[in-house]
Formats: sequence, structure tokens, C-alpha cells
Amino acid sequence: MIYDSLKNAERYASISGNFAKAFAFLKETDLASLAAGRHEIDGDRVYASVQEPTYKPWQEGKWEAHRRYADIQAVLTGEEVMGFAMLDTLAEETPYDEKKDCLILQGEGGQRVRVRAGEMAVFFPQDAHKPNISPTDGHESGRKIVVKVRLD
Repeated sequence: MIYDSLKNAERYASISGNFAKAFAFLKETDLASLAAGRHEIDGDRVYASVQEPTYKPWQEGKWEAHRRYADIQAVLTGEEVMGFAMLDTLAEETPYDEKKDCLILQGEGGQRVRVRAGEMAVFFPQDAHKPNISPTDGHESGRKIVVKVRLD
């Protein structure tokens, strides 16, 4: 997992060519003007999804993990809590769905990271994450962008 400011995103471009495309998009695009929904960057290898989730209390969140993609989750307005746990510390709740590239997990523990506007968290396949958690345990709304980066 990486937690950092979007201002420092270029430092991570050397991870792979797909990450370089993702971070270039985040740097060169007026993110505030993007409509909600999917935005193509490089076909199914790198794409973004602007989301406007309603955040939920920690106990209502679900742990998830991916195998083919890394997630770059950046908060555009307000702030969000994102859970982070090592994949092997959680138990499978729902089997891996290859089409959705998603595994749902359950378990206690993990860390909570408060991600504010202009900051990002990057989750790799070994990282379980619990997104869209309220910083106040309420049900407020937010705006974020999730860039999916294919790892092969």
C-alpha cells in the first residue's frame, strides 16, 4: 500500500508503464471537471472511475481485494477513511469473481487511513482494502477517482 499526496504521484510512475499512464492522467487532467463514471486511459489496461459514494460507518464496510489490477484511490473533495489490511490476515467471505476482479473478505483488525482531498492510497493484490468509510461514522457523500491499473 502507498499513501501519499497526489503532488508526489510522479515518484511512483516507475513501477510500470501502466502506472506511468495512470499518474500522467491524474497530473494532466482537470479532475474536478470529470463527470461521474468511467474514463478511458488505455483501454482495459488503465482506466478511471469517478465516483460519488455515500460513505458508511466502519462496521458497514466490506473488505475487498483484486488480483489483476491495482487501485489508485484519490479523494477529490472532503475526506474518506480507507481500511487497509494484509490479505492473509482476513478470511474469504465471497469467492473471487474473475469477471469483476474482486474478492470479498471478512475479519477484524486492519488499519484506518484518513485520506483527504488531494491525497491518494494505492492498493496492490496483497492489500485488502475497505473503501468508502465515513470519517465521522455518518452517511455523508464524497467524490473520488479510482484508477484501475492492470498489473500484467
